[in-house]
Amino acid sequence: MQKINFLSSKPLLLTLAAFLALLSGFVAEHFFKLRPCSLCLFQQYVFMAICLIGCAAIFLPLLKGYTKKISLLLAILYVVNAGIAFYQVAVEHHWVDPPTQCQNKKLSGNSIEEMREQLLNTETVLCDKVQWSLFGISMAGYNALYCLFWGIFTFYCLRNQRRVRKPL
Repeated sequence: MQKINFLSSKPLLLTLAAFLALLSGFVAEHFFKLRPCSLCLFQQYVFMAICLIGCAAIFLPLLKGYTKKISLLLAILYVVNAGIAFYQVAVEHHWVDPPTQCQNKKLSGNSIEEMREQLLNTETVLCDKVQWSLFGISMAGYNALYCLFWGIFTFYCLRNQRRVRKPL
């Protein structure tokens, strides 16, 4: 019986995992009216990068021979995203100070006065305020665990793939 190797479709699986995370953030933002803070947006940007790199690896025949290296890059991005999420958890628990850009302000206007009015009337989303939690764990906490799982799982699979010898 032949074992099914996760790494034969690794960029696809890692890309789908990032897409699922982005989708859950989109649902939380647009259907449950949770507004992202700047750290949430940074985490979304990393997921978007994972999706772009993963899609390039899946659909560009030029990159087919680089699946191990691309998987390693995606694993590193997952671990980086876990680091950002752990930092947000630390900010939420007031273990560290929040970053100065801890607000989300989108400006659109035809004049400086319109943009000034928008700035004055925009409610700030603070990174240290938990908007949603389940069992005492915030979305950032779940994201940290999710990203750490995918990063470690990919590193584990890459390490074990080197040990498997190809039959003659």
